[in-house]
Amino acid sequence: MEALNEIRRLAERIFCGEARLKVIGGRLIQADYNPTTRTVRLTRGLVEAYRRGHITLRNVEAILWHEHGEKTYYKPRKLLAVLFLTLVAAVHIIFCIIHLVVVYHMIWFTLGLLVGICLTMACFCSPLNRAKELLCDVHATVNMGSVKEFIATLSRIDKLNRDVKINPLSRFRGLFMEKLCGEHPETQERVRFLERLKKVCENKGRASG
Repeated sequence: MEALNEIRRLAERIFCGEARLKVIGGRLIQADYNPTTRTVRLTRGLVEAYRRGHITLRNVEAILWHEHGEKTYYKPRKLLAVLFLTLVAAVHIIFCIIHLVVVYHMIWFTLGLLVGICLTMACFCSPLNRAKELLCDVHATVNMGSVKEFIATLSRIDKLNRDVKINPLSRFRGLFMEKLCGEHPETQERVRFLERLKKVCENKGRASG
């Protein structure tokens, strides 16, 4: 219980009381931010990893700063507006087609249109989500004041999660959805991005000096 209280105090400091903390099920070390309810959700696996000393409070801080980036940069209302307008346009086109083609062709055209819209949305949203994740990583490193510590946290969590024994089907489903939706870049990609960014900043600093 003390471990959770320490995490709560840390979250209160980072989010300045603008988000509440909620612990959810799950053995993996994971966290996310729900903008609708303004809730930071941490898995029991994360809390237990900290309680047992597998991760430090500094690691937890890195995770929370990343979620603070989600709160700062993720604007769900704009995304929902785009989705709504896309749906309205699709429905309008469908009703127009009804008056132009026979029912058989209309059904196949409609199915093709819907598939096309879904693929377009996936191609459009996936790169934005991946870019957002990298931006949140940068946000976390800036607020922590250390690229090295944030990279160490990413690597540590990735290793611990790989060692967690969970249902193989659940792990496969998670990896499949991750690859399909492209919500999060792989840990290695995130680390390489931060290392390249660090080198750019260091070179710029030397040039300025």
